[in-house]
Amino acid sequence: MRAKNKFIHRHHHHHAADETSVHRVPGAAPGIDIESESIDKYFSERLVGQVNGMVVDFNAETYQIRQGLANADLCDWISKPRPDFSAVRWIHVEGMAWDVIKTVSQIHGLHPLSIEDALHLPQRVKVDNFSNHLFISLLVCRLASLTSDVAEIDVAARHRLLKQRLHPMAESGECTLLDIEADNCSMFLLDDGTLITFTHFASGFLVEPILSRLTNATTMLRSLSDASFLLNALIDSIVDHYLPITEAYADQFERLEAIVFEKPNIHIIRYLHATHADLIELKQKLLPVQTLIRNLRTMSHRVASSPTRPASGSMQRPASFIGASSTTVLPDGSTASAAASKETSSGSNAAPKVAQERLSPICKTYLSDVQDHIDTCLDHVSTLQGWAQNLTDLAFNCISYTTNENMKVLTIASVVFLPITFLAGVYGTNFTFLPELSWTFGYPLFWTACIVLVTVTLVYLKRRGFY
Repeated sequence: MRAKNKFIHRHHHHHAADETSVHRVPGAAPGIDIESESIDKYFSERLVGQVNGMVVDFNAETYQIRQGLANADLCDWISKPRPDFSAVRWIHVEGMAWDVIKTVSQIHGLHPLSIEDALHLPQRVKVDNFSNHLFISLLVCRLASLTSDVAEIDVAARHRLLKQRLHPMAESGECTLLDIEADNCSMFLLDDGTLITFTHFASGFLVEPILSRLTNATTMLRSLSDASFLLNALIDSIVDHYLPITEAYADQFERLEAIVFEKPNIHIIRYLHATHADLIELKQKLLPVQTLIRNLRTMSHRVASSPTRPASGSMQRPASFIGASSTTVLPDGSTASAAASKETSSGSNAAPKVAQERLSPICKTYLSDVQDHIDTCLDHVSTLQGWAQNLTDLAFNCISYTTNENMKVLTIASVVFLPITFLAGVYGTNFTFLPELSWTFGYPLFWTACIVLVTVTLVYLKRRGFY
């Protein structure tokens, strides 16, 4: 006996922090101050998991990769000064642990608002510009698998209460809803050439392709040694995983189209309705990504940096808490810290500040390719939505046509047998005298009359085009 096939559609979200935590009550100060004792106590009791850390240092000539770092090893490694050759440092953390988050935030001066956004999941797609770093929260979607052994389907997708049991489809109508995993990736681009990324899921499918490029000295990623270009590579890798989802939906619709033409049924319509709802949700999730990439391409944020990279490993508070590090706008449109302006005006021998873009021109150039990918993906989703609606209309029309054909057959049968039904009714009456009943050939004549009437009726209906 064949196993019963079911539909399933799942969205996976991993919540790192409780949304009802004490620092998010109405009226509380925004952001997460890592120096607050109450905040430290709260998260120290809740975010106690183990992380899988990675630290990559590289320039155009050489690189150094340390993987599989646990909490203590990761905190110890990033607290040390960066190697002299390190033009770019990439710190990647899988998992959530407060000791790691606190150490990274203290060393690199992450803003309290960006820390809050990285902890509270699911988080909307966004980009924030802070005094010493750029924060990006991006949605990671990927096609996980096709599942066919679950009894129920959430027809209206995640967070809806309505669930409808779908009966097993006919053998010609087997289909399964796509299993899509969705989560957030938090990225911090610092002005000292450091990129910090946090994920709450196994992210090898994102990291490994980039590492393979970093180990090859001939790639642009290595030759440029640009942290913003590394950020572009990661965003591009995330967006590239959107396309297989739309391709999988297209493959499903091609099979469904053949099924609708052959044997449409209510189960196909239910499946199309659920898929159409999923496509609407997918489009709502991808539209902010398109806006984010456009904003990154047009972003113009000039930062003041010294010719030499500041020493890594120094413990510092976010710039918003340090008055001497506040940013001021220079007459030429560049920015510099207030402390640097004061030193310059006093005639000190400090090194001059060099104004540069937080996102390099080459990064913005290649972001246009990423924008092409997300635009293509959204075009596919819009096409798939129309395809799903057309297939739904086609299924309804085919079912209506089949119903009309069945009613037509019944109507023709009724019309054909109406004359002989009349004869049977006449000779089935209880009158005392019916001359035909006493005829010797009365019974054969009755059947002859019935056959003639049926034949004449069929010929008439045929000539009128009823069948």
